[in-house]
Amino acid sequence: MEGIDRLDRIIGKYPMRGRTGKWTVRVIFHFFDCVAALAWIEYRYDAMKLGRPRKLIKQYLDFKMNLAKYLIYGGPIRPPLVLCPSPSQCQQST
Repeated sequence: MEGIDRLDRIIGKYPMRGRTGKWTVRVIFHFFDCVAALAWIEYRYDAMKLGRPRKLIKQYLDFKMNLAKYLIYGGPIRPPLVLCPSPSQCQQST
């Protein structure tokens, strides 16, 4: 199964469902689904080509969630920064 069949199958798993009747918004959601699915296919192809183990390659839903977080927060997802006045106080609290 190649091409459009594969893309339709991937998009059908986790489609973006907007509660709107406007065709323009539905088309934009569909384009976003297409782009996310094609990016995941490319990511998976590149990861397999580089020899990454299959269990370390992200699933489509995880990839799509990371993409959404990246677009919402405007950059890579980082853990929250914890500020401590001195290193000894940080070690005592943990």
